[in-house]
Amino acid sequence: MIGHGVAGRGEDVAGAPVEVVAVVRVPPAQGLVAQAVRSISELVVPSRLMLTFIEAHRLGWLPPSIFQQSLLWGGTLLWGDPAALRVIPGWRPDQLDPRLALDEVARAEADLSGGHYALAALAAAGALLLAKRRYESRFDSRAAALRAAWPEAPALPTDPAPDEEAAFVARARRLIEDWLFTWEGDGLGVAAIQRIAGLLRRSLERGQEAAVLR
Repeated sequence: MIGHGVAGRGEDVAGAPVEVVAVVRVPPAQGLVAQAVRSISELVVPSRLMLTFIEAHRLGWLPPSIFQQSLLWGGTLLWGDPAALRVIPGWRPDQLDPRLALDEVARAEADLSGGHYALAALAAAGALLLAKRRYESRFDSRAAALRAAWPEAPALPTDPAPDEEAAFVARARRLIEDWLFTWEGDGLGVAAIQRIAGLLRRSLERGQEAAVLR
């Protein structure tokens, strides 16, 4: 069992879920998954739980991703064999596909909808950094990294009103889509961008049999 994410890195961000990875030999039955979610959720109330099940032999083959970066830079062994952490691939942040920024900014929009405004802005800042191959796992490093990597981007808000957070997330999406897809004219349309994001997501999931519950 591995803890990671905000709690694993020792950060404190309102609304951030407690992220836990259960390393298993074979994927559990759905009934056991639901039971595990209920049991662990009771331990982390009032925080949300994000529980991931992954087969042990897949840990050493994780592709460059947000998940891999989170385990690499914030993984904490909660229970079990320490070898589970030692096999996490050491992909560098600049090796992450910039198109992953599309999923990360979508995550920011979902956090906005859920009322997790500060978390949404931090996720959007991470998406901007991803697009420039300058991703930072730690939230407290993102404001400085964003100023260095993308000077024309808006400054990361610090404890602003919700509408300021929403404006930052919206601006982040426009900058990312322009950076990734506008070579001339108006660039790709929304439908084409969504298809590209979906194809990328499926290609990553194909090599990683994991059940993620939010």
